[in-house]
Formats: sequence, structure tokens, C-alpha cells
Amino acid sequence: MPKFNERRGKMIENIYWAGLLHDIGKFWQRAENQKLKNEELSRIFINQHYNDELFVSLVANYHQPTTREEYIIAIADKLSAGESEDKQSGGNVASKPLISLFSWLKLTKGSDQEKYVPLKLYDPDSPPYPVANKNEAVLNGRGYQKLWEGFIQELSKHKDNLASILYLLQKYLTLIPSSADNSRATISLYDHARTTAAIAAALYKEDIPEPTLQKIHRHLKNKNYQAPELQKPYFLLVGGDIAGIQDFLYDIPMDNAAKNLRGRSFLVGYLNRLVALYLVEELGLLESSILLIGGGRFTLLLPYSDLEKLQELKGRVEKIIYQAFNGKLKFILGSIPLTINDLAEGNITKRWEELGQELNREKMKPFLSLIKETPELIFGPFATPDNICPICGREATGETGLCSFCQSIVEMGAELPKAEILQEKRVVEKSSKNEISNVNELFLALGRQVRFSDKPERNCFNLLLNSYDFVVKNCQGFYFAPKTTAQEFEALAKKSEGIETWGVLRGDVDNLGKLFREGFADKITITSIAALSRAMGEFFGVYFNDLLKEFGDKVYTVYAGGDDFFVVGSWSVLPKVALKLRRQFTLYCAGNYDLTFSAAIKLAPNFKHPLFKVAEEARELLEEKAKTGGKDKIAFLDKAYTWDEFSRLQGLKDHIKKIVQSGGSKAIIQHLYGIKNLLYTNEQETSYSKVWRLVYQLSRYRDSLAKELQPYFREKIMDVVVFNTTEINPLASPAARWAELELRARGD
Repeated sequence: MPKFNERRGKMIENIYWAGLLHDIGKFWQRAENQKLKNEELSRIFINQHYNDELFVSLVANYHQPTTREEYIIAIADKLSAGESEDKQSGGNVASKPLISLFSWLKLTKGSDQEKYVPLKLYDPDSPPYPVANKNEAVLNGRGYQKLWEGFIQELSKHKDNLASILYLLQKYLTLIPSSADNSRATISLYDHARTTAAIAAALYKEDIPEPTLQKIHRHLKNKNYQAPELQKPYFLLVGGDIAGIQDFLYDIPMDNAAKNLRGRSFLVGYLNRLVALYLVEELGLLESSILLIGGGRFTLLLPYSDLEKLQELKGRVEKIIYQAFNGKLKFILGSIPLTINDLAEGNITKRWEELGQELNREKMKPFLSLIKETPELIFGPFATPDNICPICGREATGETGLCSFCQSIVEMGAELPKAEILQEKRVVEKSSKNEISNVNELFLALGRQVRFSDKPERNCFNLLLNSYDFVVKNCQGFYFAPKTTAQEFEALAKKSEGIETWGVLRGDVDNLGKLFREGFADKITITSIAALSRAMGEFFGVYFNDLLKEFGDKVYTVYAGGDDFFVVGSWSVLPKVALKLRRQFTLYCAGNYDLTFSAAIKLAPNFKHPLFKVAEEARELLEEKAKTGGKDKIAFLDKAYTWDEFSRLQGLKDHIKKIVQSGGSKAIIQHLYGIKNLLYTNEQETSYSKVWRLVYQLSRYRDSLAKELQPYFREKIMDVVVFNTTEINPLASPAARWAELELRARGD
């Protein structure tokens, strides 16, 4: 069992333990319909499983604290929960599911109704799509109890490992409401537990005297938010960003591009985890102080007194990243102070926005600290190598023509498909030098020895890849990375229907920053933002793999996390991928009309065309076409469509293809593709005569078809292309072009 004592070095671990498990009694209470109060059940639970008086007192007494540490847990609980404890609805709390936080967001339309998250185990292969019927979301019979029994069984194997407890709580408590007796139970027990732990750890490190903590607790209880004790900065809200990801990912040679992309895709996501862990651990904190990781960014909650040390660490990490990536990736770090009032009175959205502004300012002055402290690292002089790596410009070594660092990324990409487990071992930081020659040296510089394996190893922290079943596999946690194929771009092109090429699909969520700032109806807590960010990030970072499974090795994810994604695949399958992602995203976000994403598909002219050029053209399509005029659109074949238009466009294309594949002449494609000329030329001709000229052409084509095809052609094409015999459907021409690309024979 963990050894609890009052030595300062260990006491902060006690604070983390208590913060994570202070409300575990709620889970037990609902599972077995217990009549005892949450705090009493939590006390019994800790006593049974840990049998330590200090731990018991921290968990059992935070509702009526008497010691400094108990006051810290009590204050952290209040700041995490906000005013939820004051809004009681009564009744059987075990029958009340988690309300989807997405259904409470609103800018203009919002959701049609409140929706509920199904109460179940967290499963990466089964996204928790909210439902409208509360009864559908509630576990019947022994469902809650089965969750509890599974938790207790897995807890027995990891109860003394604080790092593993965090992962176990994520698995079992993410879809369980924290305050089920609250009429607006939008926060999960997991999100409440982890933010409570982060707040408590920061408060503990601040060395706030007990009398001051007593005053803070009393002011919070009385909602006296303007009290002077609540205006002092006790916290740092810290944001980290790895800038330059797109150039790093896409600017690569096309030889062995799949392995290279696979390694780079993994690295940009995993680098965030390593840097965030490095920072909190160097400050004497633990993983629970990381509020968010995803999308190339992370957010930490730290003690305000760590500001000076944080700046020192910032310079250290900035140097490591520069040495490793030769300036292609840049480490950006910003922070702002937070008061207890900021957390208590709903000011956190404003402060979160200020953190974003601070990060943007930091991006405008990359490498500034390095230029001041080690200008020779940036400006040289540098020796000119005989052989230059085409990716990063360093000296190329060996037969591959790449430098040792870029080659190590390719080799890591080759290892990934065979790996089931990511093994981490914390090490003493490697001495700094002016070059990092491979990814293993990068990991070591950030305090971790990292390996891939198919089985766990003792003395390592084993993270099971892309599955929550880490306990069964004798691992200590889990990590989700994009599942990628071994297919090179030429193979992707050959798997396409019609023209032989590949393409990219990229997209991102619309107006997410504005939703964070203005979308919450009530005062919100730091937990609300952390929960929303986690849930959004998990759609792309966790469930994305399963959503693409049906497309097999025709697509693979280059990047997905935070609020955006980038997929490479056989061009003809990408529209289907886009439509599926859009449908599932809408379901996942409770049908909220204000939660949308825009996307763009760009085809490569040929399979050897550089990825970075196609990626940049797709970005331009996304920004200049899909995200203009209201956003919520997709750009394809250089035109933008609403998602409803795009779905109808696909349907019309499929009908055209069916006619041709059933024996009809390809002349139909020319008739329909020529509509664009019919619509936009010869302005003196009336629209009436244009329509009837087209009807005449289509009628003649219909008569040329086999009799069994003629009714299908009339219903699916003629009646769709011409509305009420008076209007021409503008989708007809792009549908014909799309059909022609899919019908084109190889070599044409």
C-alpha cells in the first residue's frame, strides 16, 4: 500500500491520492444503493483498501475540515465543482445519467433538447453517443454494480500505483456523473476528481497558512468572492504548444513516405506528453496536474510560486526541441496567474482566452531565449556537410540519404505497426549537448527511456496502445496513437476507383474558441472547460481510429487530435470518409447545430506528387472555400458545398455511375457536365429554353437505354437534374465530373 506520512516530499502525493479518491463513495453509493452519505462511504472505502489514518482523514473530513491538508482538499473540491452542490433535484441518483455537456452549449441554435451520455465502460471502439431518452442512458438491473465490481477487481492490482489510478479512474468514471443529484449533471466524476487533485496539489505547494485557508474556505462557502484572500494569485495556468507541426509532417520525400509519416505522426503527439510530464515532474508534481493534452498543445495547472522555475525549464526544453528538430519544430510556452476568485466566480473562460493570447505573443518571438543565451546555436558558424539531409538540412549519413535523426524517425515508424505496448522508464536527465542525433536521445533528454514492445516489462511504466484493457494486459496505463497502414502512396493510388491517384482530407472544428468563450449558459468552472476539451479531443484522438476501420488499408490517419485532423488515402474513398466523420461527429456532439466542422479534399495530380504541396492546397481550399460564408462546408474538386449538398452530390454521382455501368453510354456525362456551359453562357437565351433543351437531350438519352433502366433514369437523374421542369440542378455538372473520374479507365 502507499506509505502516507507527513514529510513534505511525500505529503504532496497524499494530496493527489485524496484529490483523486475523495468522492469515490459516490460510485459505491450508486452501485449498491447505499443509504450512507458519500463522505462516509469514501472513508470506509479508503479504510478497507489502504488502512491509513492520514489518508482516511483527508477523504472523510473535507466536508468539515480541521487541518491544513483537509482545508486544501475542501477548497479544491469547491473550486472544481463550482455551485453544483447547491442545485439539488433529489430522487434516486443511481437512475440519473450524465448530461452531455455538448447539449448545453449554445451560440445561435444549440441542441434541440437535453441529451444523456450512456452509462457504460469507456470503450474506444464504441463512442458514447448521447441519447434523448434518459431511460436509454441509464444502466438497468446490476449494470452500475457490474461497473463497480470491475473497478474493484482492477483496483486490487494497481491500488498502490498512483499513476495507474489516474488511468483506472478515466476508464471507469468518465461516463459517470459527478453530481447525479444535480439537475445539470454535465461533469463526470473523473473530470471532477482529476481537477480537484490538480487544484489541491497547487494549493499545497503554495504553503498557504492554515488560518488563511480557513478564511478562503469560509468565503467560498458564503460566496463572498470579492474577499481579499480570493484575489491573490495562487495558481499558474500554463499553455504549451509545439509549433511547426504541419511543415514537419508533410515536407518529406515520397520514398518510404508511409513509414516516415507514421513515425512523425506518432512523434508530434507523443512529444506533447513527454514535455508536459517533464515540466510537472521537474516541479515536483505529477501527471494529474496536466489538465489537457492534444492537438499539439497541453495545459497545466501549477502553483504560482513555480513561475521562476518554470521559466528556467522553458529555456531548457526550448533548447532540446531546437537541437532535435533543427528549428523545424518550436516549443512555445505561456502562462498567466490565476486567483481563487478566477476559479470560483466563472471568470475562467476570460482567463483561458488570455492564455491563448499570451501563447500567440510567444509565437511571435521564437528562439528568443536561445538567441540571448546561446546565439551560436542559432547563428553558427556551421560547417557545410558534403551530403545534406533533404528533410532537415543536417549532414546525411548512411545509404538512406537522411541524417541520423530523420532516419531514426523512419525506423520508429517501421516499429509502430508491430507494437502493442509503449514502455516508459524515467531516467536522470542526459547531459545537454549541442546536437541530438536520434529520437531515443530526444526522449532521454526529456527524462524518459522509451521502447516499443509486444509484452510488458518490469521496472517500466507500460502503456497499452489504443485500448483501455491495460490491467488485463499487465500494463499500468494506456496511450492512443493514430493507427496507420503500411501502404505507400503508390499502393494507395492503385486502390482508388477510376483515376489512379491518392488524396488528402483535412478538417477542423468551426468556431470552437468562440464556443468556449460564449457557449456556456451558466457560470462555468475550470472543470467544465477541461471536460469539454477532453471530450472534443477524444473524438479525434481516441474514437477516430475505429471510425476509419471500415475503410481498411485505403486510408490512414496522419494527424488527429484536439479539434482537427488530416487523413491520406485512395482519393475515391475520401468523400465517404468525410461524410461518415461528419455524421458521427454530429451524433457525438448531441446534434448541436453550433458544433460543426469544415473539411477539404484535394487530389494529387499523380502518386509521386509531393505531399506538402497537396497538403498546402487542401489547407487553402479549407480556409478560402469551406470556411467562408458561414463555414460548416466541405470543399471538393475545387468547389465548396454544404454537407447536405455534398451528400446529395454523392447520391447523384452514384446514380450516373450505375447507369453507365449498366450499359448506358458515357454521353450522359457529357450532357450533364456541359450544363455549366448551358447555365453561364448565351445570356440572351431564356432559362425556359435552356431547361427544355436539356430535357430534350436527356429524353433522347433515356430512350437509348434498355427498357428496364429507363424508369430508374427518369426518377434518379432526370427528375433530380431538372426541378419541376423549370430549374436546372447546379449539382448536376460536378456530379458528372466526379462520376467521370471514378469511371475513367486506367491509362486514359
